[in-house]
Amino acid sequence: MSETIRVEIDRDLFRGDLQGLREDLQATIDEDLVPLAENVQGLFQDIGQSLVSELTRAAEKGRLSVDSIVDAILKDVAALAVDQVVRQPINGVLNQIFGGTRAGGGAVLPGQSYLVGEQGPEIFRPATAGQVTSRVQPTAVTVTISGGSGRDSLGRSDSQIASHVARKLGKAHRNA
Repeated sequence: MSETIRVEIDRDLFRGDLQGLREDLQATIDEDLVPLAENVQGLFQDIGQSLVSELTRAAEKGRLSVDSIVDAILKDVAALAVDQVVRQPINGVLNQIFGGTRAGGGAVLPGQSYLVGEQGPEIFRPATAGQVTSRVQPTAVTVTISGGSGRDSLGRSDSQIASHVARKLGKAHRNA
């Protein structure tokens, strides 16, 4: 089922309404949109000028920064050259002679000389491998006594016990 709608329009009235709409639209463009566009254009010009001046300042500062970067690089290269040509060879010779420094602690090998001493240089040449520590730390020592019971067996082994305790204390002190 279809329905037919019939519309009658007064041509003069319609033209008048269209003319009014056009005038309202032109007024909105002239009064609102043109000033808004001019403001936006002014903002973009200000942003562009600000950007140009900031880029100009950055370029001027960039030249100074590039110069300072070049100076810093040259100083680093000079320090690296001194390290490679002077410090490392001297340290290599000292390490060959002394086996390195252990004032701050570290492992040591038998028969090798080491430079130690927190308050001044000392040469240390251990007979056995071990560890140098920078501070003496308390070490717990456990002594286990096993054997027969009674006074006689304890009396016979007291010198052995004393000797064993002395060895363990010495070892604990060396490893501390």
